[in-house]
Amino acid sequence: MGTDERALRILTPKVGSRVDELLTEFSQGENEKVPALRNALSVPFCELEKYSSYVTDNTHFATHQGVKGLEFPRVMVIMDDAQARGFLFSYEKLFGAKAQSDTGVKNKREGKDTSITRTARFFYVACTRAKKSLAVVAYTENMESVKNTALSNGWFSEDEIYIL
Repeated sequence: MGTDERALRILTPKVGSRVDELLTEFSQGENEKVPALRNALSVPFCELEKYSSYVTDNTHFATHQGVKGLEFPRVMVIMDDAQARGFLFSYEKLFGAKAQSDTGVKNKREGKDTSITRTARFFYVACTRAKKSLAVVAYTENMESVKNTALSNGWFSEDEIYIL
């Protein structure tokens, strides 16, 4: 047996049967950390490595908040409410692809912050990070509304918008 094979055996010990049971079988009333550990261990290592790069700021991707105050030669802003899983911002509403909620209308009338005003601030911050080139990708089911809003607000010109 070569050195590499021996090192491999030392670095990858067999998981004991009790640990193996915990990681593969659901138990009623189990500690909430067990399913989290089970899920983490089921992810391919390359995904954990990418996640680690992301959370330690060792990647070319960042959030709206993460780029505030920074500048880059080229910026791509990806707007996808379906992946946001939140209610604090909505590109669909900002670009007219979705109607405002009753709460949003009420808050606007009362001069309070709305998801549209928050989204406009996020959008401004993200877009103004670009020094040379900006690309904006909008995932939406209402492409024409997004395009018309961008044009009517003067955010982009007709020759800058491509619908795919």
